[in-house]
Amino acid sequence: MEDVESSWRKHLEDDLREGGYRIRGTEIHADQVLMLIAGGASVDQILAKNPSLSREAILACIECAQEALEKQRVMDAIREGVADSRAGRVTPHEDVLDQFEREFGFRRPS
Repeated sequence: MEDVESSWRKHLEDDLREGGYRIRGTEIHADQVLMLIAGGASVDQILAKNPSLSREAILACIECAQEALEKQRVMDAIREGVADSRAGRVTPHEDVLDQFEREFGFRRPS
């Protein structure tokens, strides 16, 4: 299975001037595509209005956003664990592993 990051990186590049990601070879930002989708536009509608885009580039924007959200979920779980630890609410190690396995699909090392 192909790594998600390497998949979307084929179609997106860092925009050092404005921040975020831009679709390679265009001035169109991933955020712009995601806002269109959030507003109800379908991939086909976006393609019809933006012939310079490819279906793969639009899907790469979605994959990039999914990865960012997943990273945020992991960071939130870590912050929660640190706060619990500082407050004296320590969760047993096995319970933490169970939670990560359920929420993030991580497998325990064997």
